[in-house]
Amino acid sequence: MKKFDILRYLRRFFALVLAVTMAGTVVVYWYCKNNQTYTASVNIKYLHDGIKDGFAPDGTAMNVDEIYSSKVISQAMESLGLQSGINLVRSHCTVEELIPDDQKALQEALIDKGEESTYFPDEYKVTLVVDGSLGASYARRVLDAIVSSYSTIYTEEYVELPLTMNPSSGLLNSGYDYYECVDVLSSDTTEVLNYLEDKKTNYPNFRSSVTGYSYEDLYDIYKMLYDYEIPSLYANVMTGPQVRNADKLCRNLTQSIESSVQNEQVYQEREAYLSGLIQNYSEKNRDLINYHYHNDANDSGTDYILKNVEAYDDNQSKQITYDSLILEYVEIDKTLRSSAIRRAYTQQLLDTFQAAGGVGGDEASHAAIESEINKYEQTLVDYYQIVSQTSMEHNRSLSADYLQTTSSTRVWPSINTKLYLAIGFVFFFLVGCALAVVVGRSRDFVEYFMYVDKKTGLPNRDRVDAMMARLEKQGLLPSHFTCMCFQFTSLNHLSREYGYSVGNHVLRDFAGLVAALGTEESFIGSNGAGQIMGFFRECNAVKAEAILEVLDEQIQEYNSLNPDYVIEYRAASATSDDEKEFNIRDLLRCAFKKLRDANKPQPETAHETV
Repeated sequence: MKKFDILRYLRRFFALVLAVTMAGTVVVYWYCKNNQTYTASVNIKYLHDGIKDGFAPDGTAMNVDEIYSSKVISQAMESLGLQSGINLVRSHCTVEELIPDDQKALQEALIDKGEESTYFPDEYKVTLVVDGSLGASYARRVLDAIVSSYSTIYTEEYVELPLTMNPSSGLLNSGYDYYECVDVLSSDTTEVLNYLEDKKTNYPNFRSSVTGYSYEDLYDIYKMLYDYEIPSLYANVMTGPQVRNADKLCRNLTQSIESSVQNEQVYQEREAYLSGLIQNYSEKNRDLINYHYHNDANDSGTDYILKNVEAYDDNQSKQITYDSLILEYVEIDKTLRSSAIRRAYTQQLLDTFQAAGGVGGDEASHAAIESEINKYEQTLVDYYQIVSQTSMEHNRSLSADYLQTTSSTRVWPSINTKLYLAIGFVFFFLVGCALAVVVGRSRDFVEYFMYVDKKTGLPNRDRVDAMMARLEKQGLLPSHFTCMCFQFTSLNHLSREYGYSVGNHVLRDFAGLVAALGTEESFIGSNGAGQIMGFFRECNAVKAEAILEVLDEQIQEYNSLNPDYVIEYRAASATSDDEKEFNIRDLLRCAFKKLRDANKPQPETAHETV
């Protein structure tokens, strides 16, 4: 059997090694691609004092899970221009407490003592995991948007109230009459104006870097709209007056007056009730004052002090209740007066519109007032966007005093693809090499048991037949193609004299000497019964004779070293050019004929060459 040679196997099955390596690397890449995820994280810290007791800035219980609430995620995705994947993002977003090591040690010590630990951390780690197909940049952008959205909503929720109204639009298409449209627009303008008045008072120095406006600038704009545009619209509506459907408008105004009267009755009942309570409190407070200022002069000591303290405490609670009653009473009185004025004004409008009949104004005047209403609607929408952007930026700036990020957003993959590919390449290359060695060695075993003659160690007769069939399939033999035949003639003599083992051993030595004559372009095999055949390419008659002379010299040297086991043989060669035979079987027959004709006596010469 052939000698175990790893390099020979690797050279022979290099294509197999390469195929296994590439296939394994592709599998590793496919695994990384389908199992890859990207994790983005950022640390945030709450700065207000109440966080250490578990409270938000407004005094309510702190809930950090709001970071991945639907409201926050929806606003974040909307800011990125994404309308899907909200629930998927929420399910992969987590918030983790960051507790200092010394605090952890303290908590463990308290737990070991059986005491309760009530520590509220002020720093948290926000983590988002996304699918690998979305990329690392997607994870970073979404997490940044979530933190930004949470900062804005957190400030609006716990620090500053947001501007929640939406400007009215499409009023004319909703069936409102001209007066009702102007009335709604006036309410919208008033609501934003009140909001801006509060903002410009509390934050006079703030100016938006996005819109370029300050709260005072926006207040002045809305104030001008309220002082000039709204009265102008009312005046244009009342000129004529301009009415789309007087009957419907009058019904709405009548219902408004009736509703105002009903509400006034409720307020009057509440006012009467409060008046009675205030009167009772006044009488009780009079008795308390008499006690406090007209006490017995002989009272002294602890009892007197405690009595005064109790009276003081009781008086404090009564005073607070009394003040709230007074304030509510005054507020109801203001409401009643305002409602009466509003009702009188509405009644005046009702009389005016009833006098107008079914429809007031002509098509030209209607078109003009509708154009003015639509224009003012659009003006409110445009300025509301500016107010909203300014407010959002202001809330984000305020959030810096209550919430800050203590680390930059970091993103890392769950699988290091390059490392996995490098490891996979090396691993599958080694697997390919091992497979090549196993296949090569298995092939050696198969060839040895099926295609190797056990006595000579040369390819057996089946292998010789296969070689001849391959040469026949190739067609005519090339020029300078030589067939050689070798016959080991001393096999029977050695077997009789020294036994079969000696005969076979000398036969194997002879086969080894013949095999040594071969090259990569030649084939030497056993034909059985001590007969060996060789096929040599690029070998003319002169070169064939030289080969046989070399063999003769080697055998003479062998015989001199082993005089008891002398090798006797015959050899013959036939070359395609000389024999004019270019068929392998015909050329082989020529070689065998020469071998049979060779009958030169031994031991003068150990072979016969033809």
